Amino acid sequence: MRFCFLLLVSLLPAALPMVAAEAAPKLTDPKLRKAVDKAVSRGLTALKQQQAGGGAWTFDGDAGLGVGAAGKAANRDATGGLTALALYAISAAGTPASDPAIQRGLEWVAKNPRPFSKDGTFGTYSASLLVLALTRISPETHGKRIRALADLLVKAQLASGLWNYRLDGAGASDLARGLPGAGLSTAGDNSNTQFAVLALWAAQARAGVKVPKATWTKVRDHFGKTKLRGGSWGYRPSKTGRGTGIATKGRPAMFCAGVTSWLYAVAGMQGGTTSPQKSLLKALKKVRASRFAKDAKSVWAVSPVRTWDDLYLGWGVERMASALDVDGAWFEAAAKALVVAQAPNGRWVPGTRGIARTHGDSRHVYETALALLLLTRSTSGITGR
Repeated sequence: MRFCFLLLVSLLPAALPMVAAEAAPKLTDPKLRKAVDKAVSRGLTALKQQQAGGGAWTFDGDAGLGVGAAGKAANRDATGGLTALALYAISAAGTPASDPAIQRGLEWVAKNPRPFSKDGTFGTYSASLLVLALTRISPETHGKRIRALADLLVKAQLASGLWNYRLDGAGASDLARGLPGAGLSTAGDNSNTQFAVLALWAAQARAGVKVPKATWTKVRDHFGKTKLRGGSWGYRPSKTGRGTGIATKGRPAMFCAGVTSWLYAVAGMQGGTTSPQKSLLKALKKVRASRFAKDAKSVWAVSPVRTWDDLYLGWGVERMASALDVDGAWFEAAAKALVVAQAPNGRWVPGTRGIARTHGDSRHVYETALALLLLTRSTSGITGR
């Protein structure tokens, strides 16, 4: 999962932003709600301060993802994903579309289409995150771009129901050029897939995009058939179902990905003339009566979630909880932990204060964006909650 971490990918007004709209109803302690609002405000300020002059958010000035010409191309593509992630986090926190940081970010995206195209090294992540950002910024204004990106994602789905790093399904050419993720690009993985699914659901629920039923069916069938005996999924599917390899062994983050993707797929299949929100509620009733309901309870008990030191997993829990309509102690625990873990400069810094994972980037855009997405209950915006 190293490559998904690598990709995931002006100051605020004096008044606190409208972050409490989605987060406040989930917290009963007014002191904690106030602390979360303050943490989000500081995090937004820190994230905006990391925006480059051209409007992008970068990994230490595009350094560290590769070596030579191929590495530089991968770095530029990763900048696209990180910029889309930052835009999504900022907009999900209630920042208006007119905000200068959002406008500069959108200008950079318009001038740099490669990361979000078939040519991009991390096209699935970049395109998916951009859809999530645009559907939060203004699905009406950006409807044409959202539909185009959704169409790319639909066409890039593999026969297995999975997505890989590239929107063109390229594999051999990546191996020859030595690009990141090349060894996995033809097989597909559950991490890329969950982001494609989340983006397609957002496009359908917020922008009215009609996602083919066949797309949802393949997602549903994949996660239904590849669930491991222990109740989870790995980064990649296991041929035996036992999860014996490192990449195929069940992981908490992939459990969240599997449950959420399966639920969105079932809801998407039931869409038809019914609103996406009503379809999700229908699927929710089904999932509560299925094996997923029992398995979902176990994720709250796994060690990485108790400590909230893996923000990729943390946001995965938020996505699953929003899809399952599960609130309560898990979010209170996450909120308390992340408020304490925030560094004095407003960022969430790996290696200190309980945030354990590091990805070689001193800017901490990735970690700060994921923390904001969790604290603002970002996925609630596409589930109709």
